[in-house]
Amino acid sequence: MNYLSFNSIHDQILNKYLPLADSIYELLHPDSNRAHHIFVEYLNDAVRDLYNHYPYVGTLKFPNGLSGSTYTFVDNFDAYIAGNIKEEDIELVPEAIARITTGIYNRVTKNNWRYEKPTLFMIGGATEVIYYAFPPIRWSLSPDGDFTEDSRVYGLDPNDDDIFTELVALNLLQFLQMTRDSVAQPTGLQFFNYREIIQKLQEDVNTYFAVSDRLYRMY
Repeated sequence: MNYLSFNSIHDQILNKYLPLADSIYELLHPDSNRAHHIFVEYLNDAVRDLYNHYPYVGTLKFPNGLSGSTYTFVDNFDAYIAGNIKEEDIELVPEAIARITTGIYNRVTKNNWRYEKPTLFMIGGATEVIYYAFPPIRWSLSPDGDFTEDSRVYGLDPNDDDIFTELVALNLLQFLQMTRDSVAQPTGLQFFNYREIIQKLQEDVNTYFAVSDRLYRMY
């Protein structure tokens, strides 16, 4: 499964947008632990922003048909990370249902099911459920306070890696612009033109979302 590590996201943003700083974390908060948690908050914000256009698309198959009138989704992603299940067996808790299929061709209409997170209510069962979910994030801190190498955002389409990093950068730079006077910044950044970079990033993000209709081509 495709993933982006927190450390690679940090380094890309630092090198491209904040080369005068030694670390993004030192710009976010004087307390290192709190700074790392702020970084995670902006990763989560980027995941939610991307979801509105390109969510994680999961497929749940029931070869013998799903009997019964309800199915409750259970997140088993940690089992995948641990190597206990294959990628095709991953199950996340959906935010929305894209399509339900019974048999080979028959697609169940909206009148035949409803979804109340995390439970799907159906009439007639299903052989396949395609759903939308937030790309999963897993992270931890090492004893020295840095993100471990297995701190990652999973499940992004490889085509979206760059735009996701730009979303994180956009959110972080907006935060740094607002906190310029309350958090110590390197001398060069005290006069850094955040507004110009933020405007360019916002234009890039808006253009990317406006010109791509990948999700609508899929379902």
